[in-house]
Order: sequence, then C-alpha cells, then structure tokens
Amino acid sequence: MSVSDQTQKSLEKVGLTSYEIKSFVALIKSGENTASDLSKQCGVPYSKIYEVLSVLEEKGWIGSDKSRPQNILPNLPILHYKQQSKESRKILLRMRKPFSTILIQYTKKVELQNDLTSGF
Repeated sequence: MSVSDQTQKSLEKVGLTSYEIKSFVALIKSGENTASDLSKQCGVPYSKIYEVLSVLEEKGWIGSDKSRPQNILPNLPILHYKQQSKESRKILLRMRKPFSTILIQYTKKVELQNDLTSGF
C-alpha cells in the first residue's frame, strides 16, 4: 500500500520519518506482522526495523504483544488524539479523510482474518 504525497507530507509533519511511514503503512496493509516479515515488506533494513518499531510504539502508532516472535499491530493515532501536541492535532484533523481510508482498509483486513480464523 502506498500513500499519497499529501498523506506522506502530513505524516512527516506529525513527526514520522520515512522509515516510520513505510513501516506503519506496511503494517496497516498486513494488519499484524513480525518485525522480520515487516522489514521485508516495507523495505526498511532489518538492522533498523527494531529501532523504527520501538520509536513508533513510543509515539503510540503501533502496539505489540509478548509472543515470540513478537507480533506488531497498528494503532491509529487519532485514538491518541489528546496526547498529541496542538500542531499535531491540527494536522491529524486535516488527515481524517486519508486516515478513514486507511482505517477502512485495515478494518476489512481484520474482518477477513477474523472470518478465516472463526470458520465464518
């Protein structure tokens, strides 16, 4: 999944780096993933992926479980709206439409995964 230039710039304005954006977008596309597989999917070098994911988790953009290997899950920053700076909140509000598109794609992915694991 790629993002529009506008969404890329907006994500940069809220403080995400290029590697963080690539990782987050790939995670939205996959729904849940391991760091190793995510590195392959998004093109972030394996030697950097854990550092990138750690920063994303600190910023509230992703979460992880305690399994081995660890599964990484996306969060949508709009859920952490009140924790953002005033400027970041303004940018997030302008990004409602791109985020809603991402959320729809992610929700469909999660629903499909739930259907497959529950046997419909």
